[in-house]
Amino acid sequence: MIKIDDQRKLISVEEVLKNAALDLSNYNINAKQTRKKGFLLRIDQNEVMLEYSDLVSLYNALLELSVNEEKTIIIEKEMFNSKLGIMLDCARNGAINFQAFKKFICIAALMGYNYVKLYVEDLMKLDGEDFFGYMRGAYSQEEFKQINDYAGSIGVEFVPCIQTLAHLNQIFRWKEYKAINDCEDILLVGEERTYELIEKMIKFCRDTTDSKRINIGMDEAEMVGLGKYLSKNGYRNRFEIMKEHLERVIEICKKYDFTPEIWSDMFFKIAFDGKYYVPYAEINGQIHDYIPQDLKLIYWDYYHKEEINYEDMLKNHRQLKKDVIYAGGIWTWRGFAPNNKLTEKTMFPALDACRKEKIDNIFFTMWADDGAECSRFSVIGSMLVLSQKCYDEDVDFNKISKMIEKITNYSYEDFLVLDQPNFIYNNGTPSCSNPSKFLLYNDLFISFFDDYVRDNIKEYYSKLADKLRILGKKNSPYNFLFENLSNLSKALSYKADLSKRIKEAYDSKDFQELELCAKDIKQAIIHIRKFYDSFKKQWLQENKAFGFEIHDARFGGLIFRLQNCLEVLVRYINHKIEAIDELNEARKSYKYDGNQLLVFNNYSENITSGKL
Repeated sequence: MIKIDDQRKLISVEEVLKNAALDLSNYNINAKQTRKKGFLLRIDQNEVMLEYSDLVSLYNALLELSVNEEKTIIIEKEMFNSKLGIMLDCARNGAINFQAFKKFICIAALMGYNYVKLYVEDLMKLDGEDFFGYMRGAYSQEEFKQINDYAGSIGVEFVPCIQTLAHLNQIFRWKEYKAINDCEDILLVGEERTYELIEKMIKFCRDTTDSKRINIGMDEAEMVGLGKYLSKNGYRNRFEIMKEHLERVIEICKKYDFTPEIWSDMFFKIAFDGKYYVPYAEINGQIHDYIPQDLKLIYWDYYHKEEINYEDMLKNHRQLKKDVIYAGGIWTWRGFAPNNKLTEKTMFPALDACRKEKIDNIFFTMWADDGAECSRFSVIGSMLVLSQKCYDEDVDFNKISKMIEKITNYSYEDFLVLDQPNFIYNNGTPSCSNPSKFLLYNDLFISFFDDYVRDNIKEYYSKLADKLRILGKKNSPYNFLFENLSNLSKALSYKADLSKRIKEAYDSKDFQELELCAKDIKQAIIHIRKFYDSFKKQWLQENKAFGFEIHDARFGGLIFRLQNCLEVLVRYINHKIEAIDELNEARKSYKYDGNQLLVFNNYSENITSGKL
């Protein structure tokens, strides 16, 4: 039983515990809001006195209580930072549905996250903009407000995350927006129609959200001013272009009572010859003049493994703005499998640097590059690890494993198994390589990836499929994660090495091996179909239906291509044709800066060197 000083808070607590499936019915809990930060638990047998600072600290105290094994103990904890957020990428075709959002945000709140961002780009239904986010799962005002209101009801701030300069490539296919396309995916600065559109975006956010904060993007716009803008205005200093554009957008934000935040990379790239991540250096005072006062900078970095890299960049940012926001990354953007271990290896030194530099506002991005293939729920173990790292410098993995098991019936170590479809290199050492994606879509006859096929790859994926299948049989609402990647691994146990085996057998005229390859193609098709079914189930649990048409096309194309290659191969084996044109060509593989741990996450360039 839980007794709280405000009945409305009790409703919020019950909602979070229900969605996180956390049972505390064996305790008598008396909770009072008495603290400025963090929480304090006084546990005496089944009687608990709980002091908390806000609703999220209350939830986190309850999670702590759920794994306590001491009969009598006092536990007092607080994070070094006061703001901890999570950002969900909805713009790469996977727009999270409301039911999945409810479950996800309750779990995040229980772990200590007090704000959430939805990264939406054009996924807003704007008045008079019929093609903005058209057929992409764009959120209506009612849907956005529903998300905002639900988050607010459990004490979590909902912060809109949009784009007001670049990353709007999806709208430029429509003639309605051609006139305001500078080049690539960049809006045309200085054009009144541009600011009319931006104002509609910001007004949409104001009409649907309660937060005073808004992320207005403006990252990775290196070509700003070098397309249509150049033709109209001649060459101008990009700092000046950025400053003028920012000032216009900030004025719109002020009009709607928003304090804007932007990704900081453009200022650094213009100042440091295209480089963002640079060692500590005195920054030219002139740059300060180009950054408006009413603006917060977000330093984003998910890649480094040494604390000094993060520390230097935080110090560089502090020269520009005292109030720096740090955005880390929970690795969900390299295909179907997550990378929980790499998240740990990159974010631990980042958080150590943030603690040292006293960064108060931290959030973690969960990008969804090239199709939103990875489940957001596959990294809830990482979410817990990172929130606990904000409490304690030295993370207690044993306690974390118990906490995550309370919520999911899986341990943290179980969640790490979801990483393993990509860990075929370097004895499982975490890297950002993603062979489970590029070898799935790799073409059998025109492969670009044979150099990355390891000798034991068939056995590796076969054993992993069995391991994941066993985990998928657990009684848990999250068993679909393990079932899905088991099906992927099983398909790869037949598919991953086929291109290399076929080419080698063809060159040596080993018809017996080619017959074995033909049998494996048949098995690969069977198991790819099973993977498609489980992936579709995962998608519809988490996302709107929009965006899945891309995966229908990808899986359908893969299966039809395998069937065609099988037919051609059988004709060759039976001497119906004398040669296979594609196999007569010498094989060449993609190179990645001389590094054998290839990262390749571009479907269209994965399957062909032609124009898709």
